[in-house]
Amino acid sequence: MATACKSHSTANINSMMRDISDYTASYLENYDFERVMVHFRRKLVVERLHHYSPEHIVEIGCGPELQSMAYRSQDGRWGSWTIVEPSTEFAEIARNCGLDDVLVINGHFEEAVSQIECLPTPSMIICSGLLHEVPDPRALLKAVVSVMGTETVLHGNVPNAHSLHRRLGVAMKVTTSVFESSHRNELLQQPRVYDFELLEKDLGAEKLRIFASGGYFIKPFSHDQMARIEDVLGWEVLDGLDALGREHPEWASEIFFEAVRE
Repeated sequence: MATACKSHSTANINSMMRDISDYTASYLENYDFERVMVHFRRKLVVERLHHYSPEHIVEIGCGPELQSMAYRSQDGRWGSWTIVEPSTEFAEIARNCGLDDVLVINGHFEEAVSQIECLPTPSMIICSGLLHEVPDPRALLKAVVSVMGTETVLHGNVPNAHSLHRRLGVAMKVTTSVFESSHRNELLQQPRVYDFELLEKDLGAEKLRIFASGGYFIKPFSHDQMARIEDVLGWEVLDGLDALGREHPEWASEIFFEAVRE
């Protein structure tokens, strides 16, 4: 049953100050090895969707390759799926995906809270590959908490500061810290790199309790370097790197968390 709609003051626009058009163009122009990371990221999210079988799903940001399509292709079912996507281009891709049970809101999540609250309470909220990109993650998390029910699961994933390739950069003295921003981070307007400790700090500050976490895919080298050797490695090796990342999340390229309201 849908909850009653509530009135909200306008979200702090400073917390959403990103050049979304520039981000969209840069992301698509630098898709190379990101295509492989999207594959393993979606694989994980589909697994978690099957684990919970949520009835009502809210997805924050969808990108060009839709999670809903991947889940449906593996017999995923849902009652409602709502995508909130600030990129006009990505929102249009979602609108034209051919799934008539997916609602698309073109805008920032912080500004869409009142619309979300008119829908059924989310069983699961997906925040995939996003928290490290937004100018104010606490503002986003606050908005997320405001629409969560007592049993809503928040799934999120982010790049890992302690990824093998970042550790290697420090060992080579190319960088001075695993938290140092890379050229790719700057190009894609990504102002921070998370580890588990920083995730717990930001989520805990907004009264979110992490009850499950892990990692996936060990990436030995940078995106550009991995793109150059991807064909040599082949999918058997790439699948093995994903398995290793799950076994050793502290070295994984990306980490995930699942949280509920305290």
